[in-house]
Amino acid sequence: MVVFTPNVQFLNIQLFDNKSVSLIYDYNLIVDGINLKNDFEKIVVANNGEIFITTQKSSMWSKDGNNTVNLIRILAKDMYSVHHFRAEEDEIKEMKLDYDNKNNRLVMAGFTTSGDESKANGYFGFSIQPNDIPEEADILINRFSTEFIAEVSGKRNKRSRELDDYVIQDLVIRNDGGVIIFSETVREFARRSQMNSPGQFGNNFPMRGFIDYYHEDLVLLATYPDGNEHWQKVMFKKQFSQDDNAVYSSFFIFKTPSRIRLLYNDEIKNSNTVSEYLIDPMGNSERRSVLSTEYQNLKLRFRDAIQTGPSSLIIPSEKSSKINMVRIDYNS
Repeated sequence: MVVFTPNVQFLNIQLFDNKSVSLIYDYNLIVDGINLKNDFEKIVVANNGEIFITTQKSSMWSKDGNNTVNLIRILAKDMYSVHHFRAEEDEIKEMKLDYDNKNNRLVMAGFTTSGDESKANGYFGFSIQPNDIPEEADILINRFSTEFIAEVSGKRNKRSRELDDYVIQDLVIRNDGGVIIFSETVREFARRSQMNSPGQFGNNFPMRGFIDYYHEDLVLLATYPDGNEHWQKVMFKKQFSQDDNAVYSSFFIFKTPSRIRLLYNDEIKNSNTVSEYLIDPMGNSERRSVLSTEYQNLKLRFRDAIQTGPSSLIIPSEKSSKINMVRIDYNS
């Protein structure tokens, strides 16, 4: 476990051993040329105690935009190295960082954009042995084709090569070191009632918004360990809710060595059907119904589910201010 406290130029890092409940080291990390308060992005800790931190300049303050990611690898107290990754001429829209403890590989994946933060024109995903990380490197970017964008949007005559409103929700690291990026269409729209219109109560009462949440289609992007594209997949779903912070929306990834189960609520309502996409290593998928919550007094929060074994998971259900725990077991 790492505890860090951002300051103007440094991070206070405390590395703990969870098994012995002991402090391994505690020190302030200072890196020349990097503001670890303003530029901090992601952190991941390997089982062997190595720490990886990414920082990125905001495009508001950097003439080069945010197409460069700094990777700081910490091996021990006061022992670190700095590496630089560039996204060619594009900006990095968002990025995920993970660590494959089985194969001892650092995983980096994300979307790129040509300037509009709501649009993605390409993606990257790769894994690398820590000792093989170069000091500087260009990230291999896979561009979206017009044909794939047409498949995603359903508009065959559309010439765009960008995805709209897609957010990376999770990564799955394959046994070969490849990466599968799980992204989802996420949209939020604020609405106001007449009671909350401007000037209704003067300036002493701030306006309070009501939010419509849309969690819709999924795009899965699989790469080889070196970052080259393997396969792409579009999966369709429609989830709409209001004023609930979308806690019943989105999906849960159930992982096994041979396949992935992607579980979600078909609709956000009291009587609902739970469905899954069954996905094999080549991206082939099959949609199935798993269960019905009708007459069960359940409202499942798949975003908060936990996999407890190779064939079981536990999902919290919240309804009428009551919390229940639901267990699903697969026979195969």
